[in-house]
Amino acid sequence: MNIFRKYATCNKWNIGFIEVSLETILDSKNSVTINWMKHNEKKSWFADPFILDVTENQIYVLVEELFYPIKRGRISKLTINRQTYQLEKIDVVLELPTHLSFPAILRSNGKIYIYPENSASGRLMLYEYDVSTNKCSPVEVLCEQPLTDAIVTDLFGERMIVSTKLPNPNKNVLGFYSKGNMVKEVSFETNVARNAGDWFCLNGKIYRPAQDCTKTYGGAVILQEVLDGCNGAVAFKDVRRFESDNPAYREGFHTFNHYLGLTVVDAKGFRYPLLNKMFCVMRKIMGKR
Repeated sequence: MNIFRKYATCNKWNIGFIEVSLETILDSKNSVTINWMKHNEKKSWFADPFILDVTENQIYVLVEELFYPIKRGRISKLTINRQTYQLEKIDVVLELPTHLSFPAILRSNGKIYIYPENSASGRLMLYEYDVSTNKCSPVEVLCEQPLTDAIVTDLFGERMIVSTKLPNPNKNVLGFYSKGNMVKEVSFETNVARNAGDWFCLNGKIYRPAQDCTKTYGGAVILQEVLDGCNGAVAFKDVRRFESDNPAYREGFHTFNHYLGLTVVDAKGFRYPLLNKMFCVMRKIMGKR
């Protein structure tokens, strides 16, 4: 079964959209429908989505595009039909000799910046994103550490970077950084330290999307309420756990972001359609989800 799983899943991720409000999503009693992006790309998969903009006709998303010919991730902008969720266009916005992922967005003074994960380089870099050219230019080094899925936040009254880092990105320790230096570490009972998306504030409360890596990397997303700020002992309360509702995408689920009334997520599925069907049948026979 392990060999079959390896070749059936084969590192294929896709993104999907949730149309209901954050209040509805945070209530664990509510069911949530995920509208998965449709595409026919054979040389790429897409993960780590962050929403750039939403219009009546299109959704614009920054993602990690794992491009098979170069065997590493790059940051791309996807243009997606708002009504059908069909991928319409791919624009590569940042490609480096080292792997890129998790293109977190920072909006400031009318400008758009991104700070994608590039832990292979040993640092976290801030780039300015030019909407007119779909290109990025380096601005400054945010942290001289191999951070993994870092989030920059002002929700505690000062600018902080919150992140896990190499060599143990999927364990239980979350670091808080100020001006590039670690000022605090928080440990969890399970391996849920790694960020799953941008932290957000709703109805006066702060929430953090977290990756549940207890059983496997990016196994699920847990939305957590942040119970304290950086000046005291930070605590987290699990509010809702998310896994995929689609049989073809049940092998991983590790990003959650919300912007302009729309939520985007991602999930790991099957690269080969025939193996996908065979694996789903086997799981059904064995009584698994």
